[in-house]
Amino acid sequence: PFHEEDGNPVQCREAVRRRDEMVEKLASLPPVGSALDQIIHHFGTDTVAEVTGRSRRIVKKTGRDGIDRLAVENRPGLANLAETQSFMNDDKSVLVFSDAGGTGRSYHADLGVKNQRLRKHYLLEAGWRADNAIQGLGRTPRTNQKQPPLFRPMAANVKAGKRFLSTIARRLDTLGAITRGQRQTGGAGLFRAED
Repeated sequence: PFHEEDGNPVQCREAVRRRDEMVEKLASLPPVGSALDQIIHHFGTDTVAEVTGRSRRIVKKTGRDGIDRLAVENRPGLANLAETQSFMNDDKSVLVFSDAGGTGRSYHADLGVKNQRLRKHYLLEAGWRADNAIQGLGRTPRTNQKQPPLFRPMAANVKAGKRFLSTIARRLDTLGAITRGQRQTGGAGLFRAED
């Protein structure tokens, strides 16, 4: 787009116009929310229990005029405890938790809680530490459960990410064998087809 003329740069008007149009178009695109925000916006806060380290979040709220708007919502310190209880009481059917919510809690289909439905555990954005991912995934298979969870690791079409997930899958199979009191046999373990 630039040409030298007598030592001074000269801009190509067509290139400058096209650049400005592209910048304007990019600036007008809606922001891409995080996976967590997209799940909450899609299903709603009445359905999704969020157990994370966030003290604030952006949620959709419908105004009196019927139009959805995004609003910042503060989350009190005890929000994670209340959200966990809502899921276990079957008041909310979806539970989303992060590393912060994957420590010190159990989310299994315990025989002593109302929500004994099959847990379908989708691992999204696992990070690069298998031990952290396994710790979080270990929140759903427990003793005294009605049924073991179904694990679904998710990966983009990136070979490094898929390879990392295969490491987690192998460790999960071992975890499943341990929680069922079985020896490792090389089978599918907790990875089973949905009914």
